Amino acid sequence: MAWAPAYNVYGGEPLIRQLLAIVNRDIQAALDFVSGDPGSLRPFASYQLAESPTENYPAILVLQSNPKVDPETAPGAAQTVPVICALAVAHQNPNQVAIQVQRYAMAVWHVLTASWVKTPGDWALAGLPLPESAYGPGQVTTGLAQGKLNRVFVEPPGYGELRQTPKSIFVKAASMSIECDLFES
Repeated sequence: MAWAPAYNVYGGEPLIRQLLAIVNRDIQAALDFVSGDPGSLRPFASYQLAESPTENYPAILVLQSNPKVDPETAPGAAQTVPVICALAVAHQNPNQVAIQVQRYAMAVWHVLTASWVKTPGDWALAGLPLPESAYGPGQVTTGLAQGKLNRVFVEPPGYGELRQTPKSIFVKAASMSIECDLFES
């Protein structure tokens, strides 16, 4: 008999692809909203899936944490996928970097919250362009199966310490926890 999985559980990777595509698509509108000055903040220069140094700011990093599967939901599988989103901005003026990191963090929070609350169908959209810096040129989403995503909750952002690089550039980071509930049969 050919091998077949007990559950159609794919983990968080398809979810993260969709999340990053939604951010990639909507970040400029959200940045314009939070800044009140359209075009004054540019979209992310770097989208990352692994913790690695970057000099391309602003940057966003999205990582899956340890998912939990509820064994009581057999023959399907309910899983909670915790996702960590971190972002960093850089500027020569420490006051500007403090302002910008808050604006970028709130823009990401707005994009993800609005996509779940106002347009949850976005999570099932196929063909959304994926950020080139993370996936390469021409890559698009396949979308999550309709009804697969049951909840998205985005914690408000927390902020890191201000750091100064050897080139006298100030860098500040923010992070937020995202919790997604999926059901796969």
